Parts: sequence; C-alpha cells; structure tokens
Amino acid sequence: MVIVESPAKAKTIHKYLGSHFKVLASYGHVRDLPRRRKPGEKVAGIDIDAGWVPTYVVVDRAESNGKGTARRRSAKEILAELKREAAKANHIYLATDPDREGEAIAWHIEDALGLDDDPRVFRITFNEITRSAIQQALAHPGKIDMDRVRAQEARRILDRVVGFPLSGLLSKKVARRSSAGRVQSVALRLVVDREREIEAFVPTEYWKILALLAPADGPLPREPKPLSVVLAKTKEGASGPTLTNGTAPLADTHGPEQPAKTGLAPGSFLAELVEWDGKKFEAANEETATNIARLLEQAKYTVVTLEQ
Repeated sequence: MVIVESPAKAKTIHKYLGSHFKVLASYGHVRDLPRRRKPGEKVAGIDIDAGWVPTYVVVDRAESNGKGTARRRSAKEILAELKREAAKANHIYLATDPDREGEAIAWHIEDALGLDDDPRVFRITFNEITRSAIQQALAHPGKIDMDRVRAQEARRILDRVVGFPLSGLLSKKVARRSSAGRVQSVALRLVVDREREIEAFVPTEYWKILALLAPADGPLPREPKPLSVVLAKTKEGASGPTLTNGTAPLADTHGPEQPAKTGLAPGSFLAELVEWDGKKFEAANEETATNIARLLEQAKYTVVTLEQ
C-alpha cells in the first residue's frame, strides 16, 4: 500500500507499480489544530503552560466542491478508507511530499491510523513521478524524520500564535481581509530594519592614504601600498607637509576624491552564491547550482520568500 497526497499522483504511480500495489491519496492534511479554543485555552489547540503542546483534530473539510460537482469526501472518510486498506497490506509506504509539510502529513497519517510502532510502515520520498524514481524510493525505504515533523509543528504553532492575531489586527486597522504570517512578517521586519538603518545613517568623510615607499638608494615600487593605521578624517589631514609616517615626511602628489557606497550588491542571493563559490573554490556554475538543488531537496537550506 502506497499513500500519497494527490489523487492525480496516485493514479500515475499506480500505473507504474501495477495491480500488486494499492495506491491511495490523503488529499493533503488529515489533521490540524482545532479552530476554536477550549475553556481555559489561550490559543486554540495549544497548551502553552504545558510547554506549547499541540492538540490535533481531524480536518473538517467542506463536503462538496460547489454546485454541479461531485461530493468531496471528508477527512474522516478518507482516514477510514486508509485504515481498512492498511489492515490488508503487507507493507505500507508513506509517500507524501518530500518537504516538511509532507513529513508532517506522513506522521499524522501514521498516528491517526495507530501505526506508530508498526514494522510494516516505511517512509519513502521521490522528487519526480517516474518509474525509475519510484522504484528507487521503494528499494531504499526509511522512517519518518521527526526533526522535520517538529519543525513543521513549530511553524504551524507560530501561524496560530502570531499569524492569526496579527491578521485580525490588520483587518481592523489596515484593510479588510489582510493577513500576516511567519514569512511575510519576517520579510517585513527585515525591510523595516534596513529602512531604519538608511534613515539613521550619517555620512562620514574619511581618506585612505596610499604611498610609494622605498629605501633612498632603491627603486620605487610600481603600485602604492596602503599605510597601516594611517587614516585621515579630512582631505587636509591626508595631504600637506605635516603628513609623516613617523620618521620621515611624506610628499603629497595627488589626492583623488571618490565617494564610496555601502550596501547589498545587485542581483539575487543565489546568483551571488554561485559567483562567490566559483571564485572561492574554483567551482563550475553548474556544479554549484546542482549542490544548491540537493540542499533544497534535503531541506538543509531554505530561501525566505514573500507568500500570499
């Protein structure tokens, strides 16, 4: 028995595996935090005093997709079907998506069906719906990664503790149906902090001093070298007969004025990472891009993006 999230994926995978396998879909999440608070709860479904312990309930899905469409089964009905088929299966493969959400869905299915310690249950993942990828996954089954499950759980709790109250406040104070979440809030904080730095920035004049130094009887070097610990705050302090290196006066030949700017380099972070890796480790662009993709697939690296 193979359990995936999407019914479309289930049909395709069943074609590859044949009649010896039963491929079923969970239709996404089967359990979630309750929407309403119990008496005494500060946040619905989360016992903060006990150490932020969540309580899960079966998802209360809409029973239909709209007028003129087929009735959509509830999460309870889907779980009941999965439980019936699991009782008949020799092996049960949880093949939900290879991300934190998918890992959490796999754990919720396993827990809701009472299969936590069942030796028949395995976790498999694949990044493409092809015969070879699925066969490779079945040949190397594993177990649910509880670290990733807890990571998703923490994100879900943040949504409930931070996102829900902020969304309500925004709807009242800013615009109706406004929403806030863990991603938007973090990104907004970064933008605000950067804007405050820009507003508080005070331009400071400084002059870096370069000198051509050589013994009295030796040739001058081709390139000037910076004088360590010599940094003038004004143009006048960086030139003139009073400038010395501690033992001998230095003659001022020229002092070009060049304003300096600080800030982020243009271009995306990933593009900069590829360029930096190439310069630092002499790696090819394709090699770096492949390594980044592997890190993303293994959930060891993530990119913060703005989401609706």
